[in-house]
Amino acid sequence: EWEFYETDEFWEYVDAYVAFVNEYAAGINHYANIDVLPFRGEMKPPEGKTSHDLTWRNQQALEERGLTPVPVVHYKAPMTVLHRYLDAGYDFIGLGGLVGSTMQDSCKAWIDRCFDIICDTPDRMPKVKVHGFGVTSHRLMLAYPWYSVDSTSWTKIGAYGGILIPHK
Repeated sequence: EWEFYETDEFWEYVDAYVAFVNEYAAGINHYANIDVLPFRGEMKPPEGKTSHDLTWRNQQALEERGLTPVPVVHYKAPMTVLHRYLDAGYDFIGLGGLVGSTMQDSCKAWIDRCFDIICDTPDRMPKVKVHGFGVTSHRLMLAYPWYSVDSTSWTKIGAYGGILIPHK
């Protein structure tokens, strides 16, 4: 719940994350912000606040501690959230909260809107790098100019003896 993000426990977690990234910096190319998934059900933020506000605050807190995490924009976020990071000059943005939703038309429409903004140059090439969190679908991987994608599905398939072989 919202209150957790104000506790000493949360800020200890932030400091531990910073310490981890600093300790293993030689082997880390990119790392994400400590993003906050949109609140659902009974977990409601205070009036006028959103999970996007906390995600932005966490981005700033990590940067104040000397890190440069990849910011994350979650599925269903208003495009103003994406614009906030683009306007602030970030050159690498993650699209998250996609797990379990990528087959929905509404998710594809949201990703379309994101890439319409990110690729609004005359040559339609992305003006920033984009990482897709939880993107497993070949259809989605090939439909957009991602810089990178990830998914635990690949490792889970291998853990159960499956082998994925590209057909192209």
